[in-house]
Amino acid sequence: GLHVLKLEPASVGGPAAMALTQLPVEIINTAEPTQVDGRQRWSWQVAVQTGEAAQLFSKVLLHLHPTFSPNVHDLGSPQAGGEYKSKIFCGWGTFPVVVEFVLGENCASPGKSVKAEHQLKFAAEPARTRSEIPVPLIPSPEASAPAAASTLPQGEPPASQTA
Repeated sequence: GLHVLKLEPASVGGPAAMALTQLPVEIINTAEPTQVDGRQRWSWQVAVQTGEAAQLFSKVLLHLHPTFSPNVHDLGSPQAGGEYKSKIFCGWGTFPVVVEFVLGENCASPGKSVKAEHQLKFAAEPARTRSEIPVPLIPSPEASAPAAASTLPQGEPPASQTA
């Protein structure tokens, strides 16, 4: 299931209340049988499709079963189309993986995390989990600030400071 992000209310006089936007993401794993020391194993890879939402994350982490060392992997920079890909892992059992989306500077709560879970499946067909993750977006300036505030020419002090 989805993990709910707890948000603190905006301070009085602070930014307008944050809008939580449900962003669709898809977590996909592919797998193929392989032999390791004569034993049947699976080589598998996880991809996370975020589309245009990729610009909202400072990083995307993949949490594996605790028996993996290390068991947390940074998926690095997104490829074209907002797709993150893990390296190829090898193993014999399936387990739920957790994808942690760390919010970047262009979100209302940079540094906070939102998580989604995907159950690994080892099969010829890719296994897909579609989730919607709640992301606090910064309200657009038009919605929260009076229009007059942005009409001062750059470099000129407001009239109240010149008196």
